[in-house]
Amino acid sequence: MSTRKGSVFLAAAMLLLAACSGTSPRYSASSDNVIALRSLGSGNSSKVRLGTFTGDQKSTMCRLETSITLPEGETFSTYIKGAFKNEFVIADIYNGDAAVELSGRLINVEVDSVGTGTWNLAMEFTVSGKPPFTVKVSYPYRSAYAAYQACRNAMNALPMAVQELIHEVVQHPSFQSALKSS
Repeated sequence: MSTRKGSVFLAAAMLLLAACSGTSPRYSASSDNVIALRSLGSGNSSKVRLGTFTGDQKSTMCRLETSITLPEGETFSTYIKGAFKNEFVIADIYNGDAAVELSGRLINVEVDSVGTGTWNLAMEFTVSGKPPFTVKVSYPYRSAYAAYQACRNAMNALPMAVQELIHEVVQHPSFQSALKSS
C-alpha cells in the first residue's frame, strides 16, 4: 500500500512541477505599428538601425509559482529588440547601416495576474545619441481565478504588451523627430 501512495505522491509532485513554468509566444508585428512607421518614413528615405538593448532579465514570476520565460531562452531586452526589428523590417524602414539608431535599456518587467491582469513594462530609449526618454506601459489583459489559466493568459498577453510599448515609442516626439530629420 505504501508503494502505491508513494507513486501517487510522485505523480502529483511531477504534475505540480510541470506547471511551474511556461514560455510566452513569439512576437508578431502589429498592423497599427507598421502603418504608423510607414507614415513616418513616407516622403523621405528614413531608415533606422537597432543599437544595443540592455537588461539581463530572462523571466518573471506569475502568482509566485509560475516562471514566465521567453522563446529560445532570450532576455526580455533581446525579445523587445527582436520585436522592433520585426516591425521595422515589415514597415520597410530597417537598415543596419542607417544613420538613425534606436537603443534601449530595460528598466522593469513584471506581470500582475491577480484580479485584472496587467503587464508593466518600462524601458529607457536613446535615438542617435540624443537625450534618453523613458516609456512605461501598463497593458491590461484578462486574467483568471485559477493560477494555471491566469499565468497562461499572462504568457499569451506579453506580445500585445510589447506591441503597446513599441506603439508608445513610435508615437514619442524624440523618435518621430529623429526619423523625420534624417
